[in-house]
Amino acid sequence: HNIGIAMADNKVDVLFKKGMPLPARAKSVHKTVVAIHRGSSGEEVKVPFVEGNHTDADLNRKIGHLVISATKINRDLPAGSEIEIKLEIDRSRLLKGSIYVPVLDEEFAITLEGMVEPHPDVSELQREFDDQKRKLQEVRQIAQTAATNTHLVEGLDELQQEETVTTIERLLAAGNHPETACTCEKELLDLKAAVRRFEAEAELPMLLAEAANEIEWTAATIEEHGNAEEKSQFSLLRPELEAAIEGEADILSHKIEEMSRLRIRVLVRTPEYWVGYRNYLAERQLEMMDSSQAKLWFNHADRAINSGDLEALKSACNQLMSLLPRAVQVRGYGGSTVRARSTST
Repeated sequence: HNIGIAMADNKVDVLFKKGMPLPARAKSVHKTVVAIHRGSSGEEVKVPFVEGNHTDADLNRKIGHLVISATKINRDLPAGSEIEIKLEIDRSRLLKGSIYVPVLDEEFAITLEGMVEPHPDVSELQREFDDQKRKLQEVRQIAQTAATNTHLVEGLDELQQEETVTTIERLLAAGNHPETACTCEKELLDLKAAVRRFEAEAELPMLLAEAANEIEWTAATIEEHGNAEEKSQFSLLRPELEAAIEGEADILSHKIEEMSRLRIRVLVRTPEYWVGYRNYLAERQLEMMDSSQAKLWFNHADRAINSGDLEALKSACNQLMSLLPRAVQVRGYGGSTVRARSTST
C-alpha cells in the first residue's frame, strides 16, 4: 500500500507509492497549522503516518506518529512554520527518518517501529464504531425520505446483507485481544469507507444545486470583472464542472471548489467584496481579542470606504481578521501540518 503523512485536512501526503522498489527515500516540506508555546502543557504538533490507498487519511491504517511537544522545544513555534520531513524505508519495510524544524534549529528522529501501538485500542475502536453507526443512521433517514436515490438505497441494503455492523459488534465484544482488535480495525475501516460513500451519495442533490449556482455566479463575476486570462480559465473549467455533474460526488465537489476559487480570486479585486468582508467582520466584533484595536480598525475601514481607498480597506480588514481567535479544525488522525512544497523521492 501507499505510505504517507495524515495532514490536518484529512488528506494524505503520499511519500511511498504502492509498488515502489525498495529501499526508497522521500522528502516533503510541510507547514504547521497550530502554534505551540514553549513549556505549555498540552500543546503539540502531531505528524501521523498512515498506510493505505485512500485519499482520506482516516480511511487508512495508522502505523505511527511523531509528536513535537511544547514542553520539549527551546522556543515558540508559530503557526505556518515549515518542517522538513525525511523518511526512508528498507527492504524489510522498516521506516525511519527525521523531522527538521528550521525555526527551532532542531531535528527529531523518526523510527516508526518504536511509535506503533502494539494493537488497536478497543475503547477507541468502540468510540469510532458508535460514531459510524450514528452517521449510518443519518444516511438511512435521508434514503427513507428520498427513495428516488436508488443507488443509496441499494448500497444500504447490500451493507445490511453483508452484516458488517454485526461483525464489528461481535469483534468488539471479544475484548482487547490483539489479533481480534486488528481484525476489528480492518472491518471498521471498511465500514468507514462505505459510510463516507453513502454520505457523498446523500449529499449529491445539494451538490448539484451548488454546482448550478456556482456556474451562474462565476459566469456573472467573470463577465463583469474578469480579465482575458480568467475568462479563458472559466471557459475551460465550466465544461469540466458540467461533466462532473454526471460523475462521482467527490469529483463534483472538487470541481465546485476550483470554480469557487476562481470566482473569489476575481472578486477580491472589487470594492464590493471588501465592503462585504468588513460587514462580515462586524458581525464577529464581539469575538475579537482586543476591543479597542477592533474599534480603531473599523474606523479605518469606514474612512477607507468613504474615500474610495481600496488598499486601505484591505489593510483594515486584514488587521481585523488577525484579531479573531484562530480556529483550527484538525480532522482525521489529528495531524497538525499541511504540505508546503511538493514531495521529492
